[in-house]
Amino acid sequence: MSAQKIKVTILGESYSLVSDESEELVKSSASLVDTMMQDLTRKLGTAVEARKIAVLVALQLANKQLATEQAAAKKLRQIERQVDEGMEAALS
Repeated sequence: MSAQKIKVTILGESYSLVSDESEELVKSSASLVDTMMQDLTRKLGTAVEARKIAVLVALQLANKQLATEQAAAKKLRQIERQVDEGMEAALS
């Protein structure tokens, strides 16, 4: 897929992005970030700078990503162990 220009709005600010990803994925990602930033702004108040809100959202997303990767790696190890045990049982 070739790079395309995609317009999104996050916390009331418009951004023109260039991405190789699908427009749907980029807009969905922007919508998620926008929702998270709006939620934090409501919780913390409008006195908190948008940049700080963005950093907190980035940390939340990084945390979710790492937790997902760790859970997937753990599940993969469990599956590999089950396959190994199954093969050992089949060869016995």
